[in-house]
Amino acid sequence: DRERAGSRSPRDDSPRGRQFDSDSDSEGHRRRDRDRDRDRDRDRERGDRGDRGRDRDRGDDRDGKAKVETSNGGGMMDLLGLDGDYDPFASPSPASAPTAAPRTRVELTQVLGADKIGPTSQKGGLRILAGIERVNGETVMQMRFENQSSDRTMSGFAIQINKNPFGLAPKGALEVRPVAPGGASDATLGLVPGQLLSGQPLTNPLYLQVAIKHDVDVFYFTVQHHLESVLTEVSGVDREAFRAKWQEWQGERMAVFSGVAGRVWNTDALTEHLKTANIVFVAARQADGEEKTYFSSTLVNNLVVLVEVGVSGENVRVVVRAQVPVLLPHMQQSIARLLGLSQLRQ
Repeated sequence: DRERAGSRSPRDDSPRGRQFDSDSDSEGHRRRDRDRDRDRDRDRERGDRGDRGRDRDRGDDRDGKAKVETSNGGGMMDLLGLDGDYDPFASPSPASAPTAAPRTRVELTQVLGADKIGPTSQKGGLRILAGIERVNGETVMQMRFENQSSDRTMSGFAIQINKNPFGLAPKGALEVRPVAPGGASDATLGLVPGQLLSGQPLTNPLYLQVAIKHDVDVFYFTVQHHLESVLTEVSGVDREAFRAKWQEWQGERMAVFSGVAGRVWNTDALTEHLKTANIVFVAARQADGEEKTYFSSTLVNNLVVLVEVGVSGENVRVVVRAQVPVLLPHMQQSIARLLGLSQLRQ
């Protein structure tokens, strides 16, 4: 009993001792209350931060109102016959320094001559070369800006694209370094499909209507492009689906032409060459004295085109079948150009 008693803390039963115990208990309660309040405030702060993070992820502000993000690709003002009240030529948000456009297989052609006079300033001197192609899974516009004026640097470039059948719109701001007199600057602009749909059928040739603004004036022009620039990297058609579509797409959804190549194409060479244009191998066979190779392509709007290439020496016979007839001449032109065909016959 004495050992057990010795293990307990002594208790002072005097009035002074009882007062000390009471004060200690009160102080302990106050500390616990302060700790509990501090933990509650910390939890509330963490919760607020989490809510704000989730709001940012959803694109909402703290009042629950959706934040509207704009780009040069949609909701544009009516510079080219478009509806809407968004000005794509307003001061853009700061962007990283532009880099030179990579030189790729597309041939840049003049779309704006230096002698073109701006409607407002009555000044010219800006020459633009452009081309549209497919690079790394993306449709892009390659551009070169030349300043052929003698007295001023050109800067503050911005772009607007009119509505078009594929809905191609700028992926972001046009980044062009200031161009001194006699100088040039290259730029690459990504294009996103399905944003500026015109609802109109394809034209032949394919083209985009473009407006370019810099610090002096606005200029308007068109940029032509080939079908390959809007063919995706995945054909989306296996052999069974190909066979079914091939049998179904007859009549007005089929076109045949032939030509002479400057070389002899075989299946392996055709497969490797057309793959660079996203015209993808499906099957091959020997028939009617020809080596026949079959390909498929899927456009950025998910339409499908099928191709048969029959080779006998340098003679090439091509059959094209498409989901919609308007695609036929475009694929014919692409195949003839890619295979270097001449003496074309329908």
